[in-house]
Amino acid sequence: REASSEEKASSDGGRLKMRRHHVFMVVVLFAGAHTLALAKPSVEWEVSYGILEGQNAEAHPHYVLETADGGFLAIGDAIGYEEGWANTPGCAPPEDEEEAYQKVLLVKVGRDGEKIFQRTYSSCPGHQLGNSFYETADNYVLCGSAGQRSFLIFADKATGAEVDRWTFDLGSGSSGCEFVSQLSDGRYVVVGFAEAEDPHNSFYAEGVGRIGILAEDGTLEVAEALPEMAQGYRAAPFEGDGLIVAGLGIDNRVFSAALLAISPRGADGPPIRVRWSRTYPGGGGGDVDHMFGMDLSENASAPAVFLTGHTSSENRNWDTLTMKIDPKTGRELWRRRVGDPRGFDGRFIHDEAWGVRATPDGGCVVVAGTGDEYGEYSECRGGDCSDSWKVLLVKFNAAGDVSWTSLFGGPYGGSQGGPVWQDGAWIPRGEGAGELSDWAGEDIALAPGGGAVVAVDNGQFGFLKLMGVYD
Repeated sequence: REASSEEKASSDGGRLKMRRHHVFMVVVLFAGAHTLALAKPSVEWEVSYGILEGQNAEAHPHYVLETADGGFLAIGDAIGYEEGWANTPGCAPPEDEEEAYQKVLLVKVGRDGEKIFQRTYSSCPGHQLGNSFYETADNYVLCGSAGQRSFLIFADKATGAEVDRWTFDLGSGSSGCEFVSQLSDGRYVVVGFAEAEDPHNSFYAEGVGRIGILAEDGTLEVAEALPEMAQGYRAAPFEGDGLIVAGLGIDNRVFSAALLAISPRGADGPPIRVRWSRTYPGGGGGDVDHMFGMDLSENASAPAVFLTGHTSSENRNWDTLTMKIDPKTGRELWRRRVGDPRGFDGRFIHDEAWGVRATPDGGCVVVAGTGDEYGEYSECRGGDCSDSWKVLLVKFNAAGDVSWTSLFGGPYGGSQGGPVWQDGAWIPRGEGAGELSDWAGEDIALAPGGGAVVAVDNGQFGFLKLMGVYD
């Protein structure tokens, strides 16, 4: 992914074999919040499926979920480095040469990591991103952007083959679909952006937040602005056909997490009725809090919204930022920052959170990437260097205490069936340890029995299966 203009300014300046390992460790780590000493998760397997038909390409997942049949599905994009890799017959040449080499990528694995299918989707050359999906009885409905327009692609659940495609504009100028869900009446609701000033940026396109509702025949019935949002990222059903929408709030160039509770229209009434609207600015004079992940707790006795992203408020560089919100009122219940888990110079460390899942104990688990991007700084300890990025997981309990943190890494393109690096050691120990390269956590999905699957940006679209993530 490309960094936003705010993130670039902050930086000044990133098989198909399966492996199984088991380890439990105990740790106490200061992370900017009260930290408990509890058992960490163990690695069950890791696979990567980004190499496409022998092509010279790299691939990045952005979103992952467990599917109804017990597998795991991830969507993202693949970028090739050979001329014509993503060209489509009948299309005009791209304005930007790099755009010709990008495709949307969808990969499904079974519960043990075996590949079920691997599909790419391409339209006329242009910036193409796969951002999220929704599962119906018949299809996976993919949400993203291609050629600066929004799309929904309906993919066959058995093979991933494209069944149908709807292309639409959420507003004027360049637009993109970030997230898709379905209302009880069968219509699809999408959130994203329009009027993008930086349409090639998958973090923050510098546009305006938009919401759309599409009929079952693909007609765009509603396309409205999201109040106080520069970009919509996530939406979740709440109280019937109500929705909680999360995104990036912006006020006078001050960025913050933002939430809306809305009700889409029925037969009569306004297109969108806002129940409540809140922004959550940082308290330390910083001007950049970016929100990228949201999840709603399914605990009916203690409903909650969890938000995650990263912040430059109250700290020297990017730290992960996680909040717990009352979904009925939008009231903030707690806010926690966690950063620099390896103890390097925090002025140079980026801790960037992208995904969060509510856990049955009333807390949540956050996934992030941690490392530095500065040419003038590099520090190494025990074979681990600050500029070698790692997957960072943080588990919070219901009160906002940190139950544990854990770091994961490995070689470029995945472990190739060998060990995975966890918290300073190769697991299992012994032969096969490779050179550490860049890994970063992009999203996380809970799995049965206390497990989870992490979508890993290791250059080749990784899946990391863990156990012991939640009780």
